[in-house]
This record gives sequence, structure tokens and C-alpha cells, in this order.
Amino acid sequence: MHEILTRIPATARPLSRAIMRSVLFAVLLMAAASAGEIPLPGTPVPITVQTLVVMLTGLMLPWHEAAASVVLYLGAGAAGLPVFAGGGSIGSFMGPSAGFLIGFLPAVIVTALVATPLRERTQAIRTPLMRWMAALTANLAAALIGCVGVLYILGIALQSAVTAVPLSVVAASSASFIAVDMLKATVACITVTGLHAGMSAGRASRGTTHATTGVPDDAALNDDVRNDAVRKDPSHDAVR
Repeated sequence: MHEILTRIPATARPLSRAIMRSVLFAVLLMAAASAGEIPLPGTPVPITVQTLVVMLTGLMLPWHEAAASVVLYLGAGAAGLPVFAGGGSIGSFMGPSAGFLIGFLPAVIVTALVATPLRERTQAIRTPLMRWMAALTANLAAALIGCVGVLYILGIALQSAVTAVPLSVVAASSASFIAVDMLKATVACITVTGLHAGMSAGRASRGTTHATTGVPDDAALNDDVRNDAVRKDPSHDAVR
């Protein structure tokens, strides 16, 4: 991926990275379908790994990239690829799992929108362990709000509408998922918090290296591109 990015003009690299991240997480969502499923008595909706990947998507990506990943995933399933629980077709959006499938999109958007500002507030904490714990709490809150709260509301409501089963009955049968999804949220949040801590340390290390060796990073290269454009702009010379 690094070799591909180095061949792309500096001004286009942010968009290229965003596209690559969205495609990567869409592929992860599709690959999660091959992990199998665990049926639960009393509900037509099985336990799958895909919910865990949805949580990772919402926590790792900005909301628009996360949304793009889910749209790609849902589009692949609607086109007939076997990426949903039980296969894949446009009919999946009219079955018992429709609410959960459709709910993936608002779930990742809400998760990302909640997680980003909460994590930013933790950066002011100086103690590394306390900062890590605060970031973990922020990620967990975002995952529970978006990928549990929003997802359950839509999933239960649409499942009740599709199956003509009373809402209270569907909600009661879906309660068996809560413990599993809490475990998934914990795993996802520990993973993401650790990855973010590692990436922050890596950026800090590269910043020190650039300062001591004079090797520019992407931000510096982007500044050079903008400065060259300004110097070559005739209107800039006229104003000067």
C-alpha cells in the first residue's frame, strides 16, 4: 500500500487513503461471513462475527469512511454475494435480519461520531495509563450507543414488522444477544484502543526522526506542494 501511495500525487493521497481504508473494512465485513454463525433458540437472527467487525469499523474510521465501507458491504450482499448470514440477495433486506443489516449503516455513523470527540478529550490526560483507560471508556461508550443501542432499536423494530411478531416478544428474544454483544464490544474496544495508542506512539517517533534527520513527512510534503503552487501562480506575483 505504501508503494502505491508514493506513486500518487501528494495532493491526492488523503482521498486515496480514505478509499483504501473504506474498501479494506468492506472486505473485512464480507470475510466475516465465512466465519460461520451460531443459531439461537427463539430467534431467526443468528450470532455472527460481523457485528464485531461493524464495531471495529465505526471505532477505527471517520464516520464517512465507515459509512462507505458498510454501503459497499450491503451493496455486495444485495448483488448476490454470500456475505450475509444465510447467503446474500436483495431478499435479505426483507427478511428477519433486515433491521440489523440496514442498521449497520447508522450504527457505524453514530459510533464514529460519538467516539471521535470523546477520544479527543482524552488526549489532554498526561498519564499514559489513565489516558489509555479513558480512551477505552470512550470507545466502549461509543460502541454501546451506536453498535448496540441504535442497532438493537432498528433490528427489533423491523424484525417485528417483517415477522408480525409483537414488539415485546421480539425484544425479549433479542435479549439473549446482549451478553455476546457486550463481549464483542469489549474485544473491539480493547483492540482499537491498543491500535490507536500504538499509532500515536509511532507518529511521535516519526516526528522525532523527521526533526533530527530532516526527512519530511507527508504533511511537510503537502505544504511544499501548496507553496510551489503559490509561487507559480501569476496572480500571487501581481498581488505582491
